[in-house]
Parts: sequence; structure tokens; C-alpha cells
Amino acid sequence: MVIVVDLDGVICTEERTFERPLARPKEGAREGIRLLRSQGHVIIIYTARSWAEYRMTVDWLRRNEIEYDALMMGKPIYDVWVDDRAICLERWEHLPEQIEALRRKKEQAN
Repeated sequence: MVIVVDLDGVICTEERTFERPLARPKEGAREGIRLLRSQGHVIIIYTARSWAEYRMTVDWLRRNEIEYDALMMGKPIYDVWVDDRAICLERWEHLPEQIEALRRKKEQAN
């Protein structure tokens, strides 16, 4: 599966624009993403950060050993994201189970 994961607030702490290099990885994020990639999933990190922050963001991901397959910048800023494929992340250790349940639901619909 191709899995899109938000950066700020999901992979790392949410920081003010000019303090984003100081963000800290969220508990379980690094390990959770590694597990998903080891299971063969493709990880796309999606962020509302601007393209002007691209190099800083790539450096932050590298320094914090966050694995990914693609990085997409410029996600719209919003209050609520409504999507038929979304998973609300509660705890990183529950994410593989949530993804498997979504995969089964998708298979049953086909």
C-alpha cells in the first residue's frame, strides 16, 4: 500500500515556522514508519511546509532517521480533512492494525 503520513503533529512535534528545525520526533514515529516500510509499504510524507523549507525538512528527516520514499510539500492548511481513506492516528503502535483493517475493508468492497 501507498501510505501518506503528515509530518508536523504526526511524525514530529508541531513548532512555529521558524522553530521547525527544533521539532522532536513523536514517540513511536521512527519505529512505526520503519515497520511499515519493512512490510513493503511505500511511505510518502506530506506537509504544509512550503517549498522554501524543503532542504531544512530533508535535513531534519535525515538527522532524525525518519525513512520515507517521497516528500510532498505544500499541503493546504485546514481545520478538518475529510477523506474516505483516512486513518486518525491515536498511537503509532496501533497504526499497523488500522492499516490492515483498512486494507481488508478495501478488498471486501472490490
